[in-house]
Amino acid sequence: MNNELLSELKRKLDNMIENHMFDGKDIVVFGMNRPGDETIAYLRRHNIKVNAIVDNNPSNRGGNIHGIKVFLPQEYLGEYKENVVVLIASRYYLEMCHQLEEYGYKQDIHIFQTLHMTATKHYCIDQDEFEESVDRLRNDVEILDRVSDGASIIFLCPVKANGDIYLLSSYLRQYIRKANVGSWKVAVVGKVCQNIAQLFGIENVISITQNECESLERVAALMGSGSGVMVVQPYSRQQDILNNMEGYKGLNFSDFYKVIYGLEETSQSDRIQFPDMTIEAETLLHKENLPEKKTVILAPHANSIPQFTDIFWENLADELAKREYVVCTNVSGAEQPIKGTKPIFFTFSIMKSFLEKAGNFISIRSGMCELASSIDCKKVVLYPNKAARHGNLMDLYGLKNMGLSEDTLELFMGKEDVIIETIVRYLEGREL
Repeated sequence: MNNELLSELKRKLDNMIENHMFDGKDIVVFGMNRPGDETIAYLRRHNIKVNAIVDNNPSNRGGNIHGIKVFLPQEYLGEYKENVVVLIASRYYLEMCHQLEEYGYKQDIHIFQTLHMTATKHYCIDQDEFEESVDRLRNDVEILDRVSDGASIIFLCPVKANGDIYLLSSYLRQYIRKANVGSWKVAVVGKVCQNIAQLFGIENVISITQNECESLERVAALMGSGSGVMVVQPYSRQQDILNNMEGYKGLNFSDFYKVIYGLEETSQSDRIQFPDMTIEAETLLHKENLPEKKTVILAPHANSIPQFTDIFWENLADELAKREYVVCTNVSGAEQPIKGTKPIFFTFSIMKSFLEKAGNFISIRSGMCELASSIDCKKVVLYPNKAARHGNLMDLYGLKNMGLSEDTLELFMGKEDVIIETIVRYLEGREL
């Protein structure tokens, strides 16, 4: 979900908030997708509670996302409720709207489209629009010339996501061999992504802005292989196809890289190579007064999947503290630490040395998990119990399924007290 769509979603929600459209209403989000997650999180920041999530996928029924129960639409909305607001951000808006209208609900009274994700309209453009398009294309080509700076090909990762950059970097040398080119560059969005690629020994990786990235994508879409830009993120061009294949016969996210680009399993030499920063890690532990092997690093923040409630993380931290662990929350930017924990920040370069000294890492499934997958410490990765077409999120993104880790404890979020007890037993080395 790019920044433009996210801004559009927030504008729509802000308008509804300003017009008091949520006051005293039973608020329902229709669809377990990324815009739905963003909607719930944004309303929560404005102290507005979402009462229910509805989704047509039976596999999601009965789940608990963001602390909110998931229902089939007919279960929660089948009996008409006058005092309801249903928020939809989906490319299937028309079909979902029609489904709700059969229950008696009406657009712009009960049903609200918070994000326009329908198919692009086909229409004739006038002269001004044509000239604007030509100017934009000219600007895109100028950006390509500047970014490439003589390189034969640019390998572009258009997604500002740590996990995507990790996989791209793992497979990069295979991309280069298959492309059979002389000079090349890797273009990623932002310095953080650049730093991750460099941990794989990729030196000629450049950081570009989101606008520059979108320009390179447009040139690649228009000119194909002749553009000198190879977009190396499977979903960037085959999103609808791959969405429908998620979990099919065990297909996972890493498989999509191999299938789409004809790649093989990565060799040891292609994998991430963290520098030895033992001294720096020991210094950080000493500075923060953190004990070796008895420090737990929580990573509760994620950008692309539903997040867990603060209450869960607080209860987990409290239970770990009772077992004489020192608990920290990994934070960056505006992220806030979990109540009762110490905020901690460390760069990806020091991550291996630091986690091996700290001893314990517990995270919601995020791109940080790829980076931690090969580190020698106790690792726990938590997944929301959410469907992914033919499977679930662990089928699609599981570290074990993707061949990244055999020693990570991966758990679906269920009864919180059971999850917490399981985590504690694992960290203490007791039988699960």
